[in-house]
Amino acid sequence: MPRDYSSDEERRLVITTAWERLTGTEVVDHQRKLLNDPRFERDFVQFLDFAEVTDMQIDRVTVAALARFDLFSANSRRAFFAPNSLAYGMSRMFMAFRDFHGEEQMEVFADRDQALRWLSVGPFD
Repeated sequence: MPRDYSSDEERRLVITTAWERLTGTEVVDHQRKLLNDPRFERDFVQFLDFAEVTDMQIDRVTVAALARFDLFSANSRRAFFAPNSLAYGMSRMFMAFRDFHGEEQMEVFADRDQALRWLSVGPFD
């Protein structure tokens, strides 16, 4: 279950990174950890780095359930960095379910710097 996150309170940013195989259970666990993290605030922006994901074991029902869960505020921007077709497709599916629920602050990017510019956060290591 290779995934991790960090919070940058100064930039009001959550950086979520996943690599290798990512499962629906791990994504649900990630959401629970964020929800229970005292540093997390719903109006943070999020950078999701899926550049090193090689397999996603997340079914459509799980994606739909994840999309219904409002962890971030409606005004929070969330950028998916998905330079490969697998991560891009799964990110777009999630966004399609969120669009149905009125989410408008998400974008998928193949370019990391472009995603960071869209979030209005400076580069990070």
